[in-house]
Amino acid sequence: MLGLPAWVQRLSPYAHVSGLPGGPYSAGAAIVLLLVGSGLLLAGFAGFRDRDLTPG
Repeated sequence: MLGLPAWVQRLSPYAHVSGLPGGPYSAGAAIVLLLVGSGLLLAGFAGFRDRDLTPG
């Protein structure tokens, strides 16, 4: 839609999972995205737990 290069469009997770119900479902891509999202969520929780809010 914006005329971006293909490598930029592939940065989006939506480029790897087909739009249902219009296309075939790719379970492999969905599982990889689920694992990446879960890993980032756990990293965020770990970073939140280890934060230091004391001044100076």
